[in-house]
Amino acid sequence: HPPAERRYTVLIVDDEASILQWLSRVLVAADYSVLAADDAKSARWTLADHDVDAVILDVGLTGVDTGLDVLDSLRADTAHSGIPVIVLTGATLTAAEQRRIRTLRADVLQKPTSVTQIVACLGEMLGRREAAA
Repeated sequence: HPPAERRYTVLIVDDEASILQWLSRVLVAADYSVLAADDAKSARWTLADHDVDAVILDVGLTGVDTGLDVLDSLRADTAHSGIPVIVLTGATLTAAEQRRIRTLRADVLQKPTSVTQIVACLGEMLGRREAAA
Protein backbone atom coordinates (compact mmCIF):
# COMPACT_ATOMS: atom_id res chain seq x y z
CA HIS A 1 0.00 0.00 0.00
CA PRO A 2 1.39 3.45 -0.82
CA PRO A 3 2.15 5.72 2.13
CA ALA A 4 -0.86 7.84 3.14
CA GLU A 5 1.01 11.14 2.73
CA ARG A 6 1.72 10.53 -0.96
CA ARG A 7 -0.86 9.52 -3.54
CA TYR A 8 0.75 7.86 -6.53
CA THR A 9 -0.55 8.37 -10.07
CA VAL A 10 -0.73 5.29 -12.29
CA LEU A 11 -1.30 5.38 -16.05
CA ILE A 12 -3.19 2.33 -17.32
CA VAL A 13 -2.77 1.63 -21.04
CA ASP A 14 -5.08 -1.05 -22.43
CA ASP A 15 -7.28 -1.19 -25.52
CA GLU A 16 -9.89 -3.36 -23.78
CA ALA A 17 -12.44 -1.06 -22.13
CA SER A 18 -13.46 -3.70 -19.58
CA ILE A 19 -9.83 -4.14 -18.41
CA LEU A 20 -9.31 -0.35 -18.23
CA GLN A 21 -12.45 0.04 -16.11
CA TRP A 22 -11.61 -2.91 -13.84
CA LEU A 23 -8.02 -1.79 -13.25
CA SER A 24 -9.16 1.79 -12.63
CA ARG A 25 -11.65 0.65 -9.95
CA VAL A 26 -9.05 -1.63 -8.33
CA LEU A 27 -6.38 1.08 -8.16
CA VAL A 28 -8.72 3.84 -6.97
CA ALA A 29 -9.87 1.48 -4.20
CA ALA A 30 -6.18 0.98 -3.31
CA ASP A 31 -5.81 4.80 -3.04
CA TYR A 32 -4.00 5.46 -6.32
CA SER A 33 -4.81 8.28 -8.71
CA VAL A 34 -5.55 6.79 -12.11
CA LEU A 35 -5.12 8.02 -15.67
CA ALA A 36 -6.24 5.84 -18.58
CA ALA A 37 -5.28 5.53 -22.24
CA ASP A 38 -6.65 3.09 -24.79
CA ASP A 39 -3.83 3.29 -27.34
CA ALA A 40 -0.17 4.20 -27.74
CA LYS A 41 -0.81 7.74 -28.96
CA SER A 42 -3.08 8.56 -25.99
CA ALA A 43 -0.48 7.05 -23.63
CA ARG A 44 2.25 9.29 -25.03
CA TRP A 45 0.04 12.39 -24.74
CA THR A 46 -0.89 11.51 -21.16
CA LEU A 47 2.76 11.00 -20.21
CA ALA A 48 3.65 14.37 -21.76
CA ASP A 49 0.86 16.19 -19.92
CA HIS A 50 0.88 14.56 -16.46
CA ASP A 51 3.25 13.48 -13.72
CA VAL A 52 2.98 9.71 -13.72
CA ASP A 53 4.55 7.50 -11.04
CA ALA A 54 3.95 4.11 -12.68
CA VAL A 55 2.49 2.57 -15.84
CA ILE A 56 0.46 -0.59 -16.33
CA LEU A 57 0.81 -1.44 -20.00
CA ASP A 58 -0.97 -3.98 -22.17
CA VAL A 59 1.67 -5.52 -24.43
CA GLY A 60 -0.97 -6.49 -27.01
CA LEU A 61 -2.24 -3.01 -27.91
CA THR A 62 -3.86 -2.93 -31.33
CA GLY A 63 -2.96 -0.24 -33.79
CA VAL A 64 0.30 0.98 -35.27
CA ASP A 65 2.28 0.85 -32.02
CA THR A 66 2.24 -2.11 -29.65
CA GLY A 67 2.72 -1.98 -25.91
CA LEU A 68 6.38 -2.86 -26.43
CA ASP A 69 6.75 0.19 -28.71
CA VAL A 70 5.33 2.35 -25.92
CA LEU A 71 7.78 0.76 -23.47
CA ASP A 72 10.68 1.41 -25.86
CA SER A 73 9.78 5.09 -26.22
CA LEU A 74 9.24 5.44 -22.45
CA ARG A 75 12.73 4.10 -21.71
CA ALA A 76 14.29 6.25 -24.46
CA ASP A 77 12.79 9.46 -22.99
CA THR A 78 15.00 10.72 -20.14
CA ALA A 79 12.01 12.35 -18.40
CA HIS A 80 10.24 8.98 -18.13
CA SER A 81 13.01 6.39 -18.30
CA GLY A 82 12.84 5.56 -14.59
CA ILE A 83 9.07 5.13 -14.32
CA PRO A 84 8.16 1.64 -13.06
CA VAL A 85 6.21 -0.34 -15.66
CA ILE A 86 4.08 -3.45 -15.29
CA VAL A 87 3.49 -5.18 -18.62
CA LEU A 88 0.20 -7.08 -18.83
CA THR A 89 -0.21 -9.82 -21.39
CA GLY A 90 -2.86 -12.34 -22.19
CA ALA A 91 -0.58 -14.07 -24.69
CA THR A 92 2.42 -16.30 -24.24
CA LEU A 93 5.48 -14.14 -24.83
CA THR A 94 8.24 -15.33 -27.11
CA ALA A 95 11.74 -15.66 -25.66
CA ALA A 96 12.73 -12.53 -27.63
CA GLU A 97 9.81 -10.54 -26.18
CA GLN A 98 10.68 -11.70 -22.66
CA ARG A 99 14.32 -10.60 -23.14
CA ARG A 100 13.21 -7.25 -24.56
CA ILE A 101 10.91 -6.60 -21.59
CA ARG A 102 13.65 -7.54 -19.10
CA THR A 103 16.14 -5.29 -20.94
CA LEU A 104 13.60 -2.45 -20.73
CA ARG A 105 13.25 -3.00 -16.96
CA ALA A 106 9.58 -3.92 -16.70
CA ASP A 107 7.75 -6.52 -14.63
CA VAL A 108 5.35 -8.90 -16.39
CA LEU A 109 1.95 -10.03 -15.11
CA GLN A 110 -0.08 -12.59 -17.03
CA LYS A 111 -3.79 -11.89 -17.71
CA PRO A 112 -5.97 -12.76 -15.96
CA THR A 113 -4.26 -11.46 -12.86
CA SER A 114 -5.52 -10.81 -9.36
CA VAL A 115 -6.14 -7.52 -7.60
CA THR A 116 -3.71 -8.59 -4.90
CA GLN A 117 -0.97 -9.34 -7.42
CA ILE A 118 -1.33 -5.99 -9.23
CA VAL A 119 -1.42 -3.90 -6.05
CA ALA A 120 1.50 -5.84 -4.52
CA CYS A 121 3.61 -5.48 -7.68
CA LEU A 122 2.89 -1.75 -7.91
CA GLY A 123 3.69 -1.20 -4.24
CA GLU A 124 6.96 -3.10 -4.55
CA MET A 125 8.03 -1.21 -7.68
CA LEU A 126 7.16 2.19 -6.23
CA GLY A 127 8.90 1.27 -2.97
CA ARG A 128 12.08 0.38 -4.88
CA ARG A 129 11.88 3.67 -6.77
CA GLU A 130 11.43 5.69 -3.55
CA ALA A 131 14.37 3.87 -1.92
CA ALA A 132 16.59 4.66 -4.92
CA ALA A 133 15.63 8.38 -4.95
